[in-house]
Amino acid sequence: MTDRHAQHGAFYDDFKELEVGSWRVVVSDQFTDGFRLLADAVNFAQCNSAEALGKSDSKSVGRARNTIIQLPGHDVRFQLRPLCHGGVLAPITGKRFAGLDRPLQELRVTAGLRKRGAPVAIPAFVVGRRTGFFWEASYATVHIEDARDGAAFLDTGPNLNTLERTARAAGVAIRDFHELGGWHADLHIKNLLIGGSTPEPEVTIIDLDRARITDEISAGRRMQEIMRLRRSLIKRGYTNALSESVGRAFMDGYVGHDAELRSQLNARVRAERVRGRAHALFYRAP
Repeated sequence: MTDRHAQHGAFYDDFKELEVGSWRVVVSDQFTDGFRLLADAVNFAQCNSAEALGKSDSKSVGRARNTIIQLPGHDVRFQLRPLCHGGVLAPITGKRFAGLDRPLQELRVTAGLRKRGAPVAIPAFVVGRRTGFFWEASYATVHIEDARDGAAFLDTGPNLNTLERTARAAGVAIRDFHELGGWHADLHIKNLLIGGSTPEPEVTIIDLDRARITDEISAGRRMQEIMRLRRSLIKRGYTNALSESVGRAFMDGYVGHDAELRSQLNARVRAERVRGRAHALFYRAP
């Protein structure tokens, strides 16, 4: 195992770059020693899959199953997510990427937003290796215990009071995310992690693939992301989360006492509803 001095700017001040056999690893300083110990223990340099670092998470769903990892010397666990393409080309492109720029950008954005205080997961490391002409990669964050994604939460059949409290907490979290410069490329219900119960649920925004940090998020962009979240509820059939009182709780959490922002968002509802009807023409089963 060898260290490399990263040459990608100030972002890497808090991360170290390692070579483990054919694997390239960019890992947070605070987790570097633990990763080295784990990599040695599982002989990661000879492994053909990042899943060798831990155990498959039977609860994970989506395009690829996650892996739960325990690093020596750390009480927290880590969730490793294999990166897969989405969209219509997913069956062709699969897990093949031109390089590691995309996962490293996600690591960079997540770390930057976390430093600003945004409600995002703690970034841990990226592992990747070249396979032929392409790269495969996985991205790890600190696992949030006793949390479930928004869809799994709704599948438990929460009562109206719980729905309203969770919607309000989601509104607050997304407002904080936006206020701190977060621009999410795919804000849908499964990209919200719901945890805790008192006094309010804790909501964490995840999957910052293709996300950005900007100086200011416009009202139009905010509304686009909010309506994208709403469309994901419609697409997945969660009508119980679309009642008037739940929607009001979400918006109250998002705008707080900012009457001007509420007015700006309301002014964009009509345009976003038109956009939503256009999207509905192309809905596919989740």
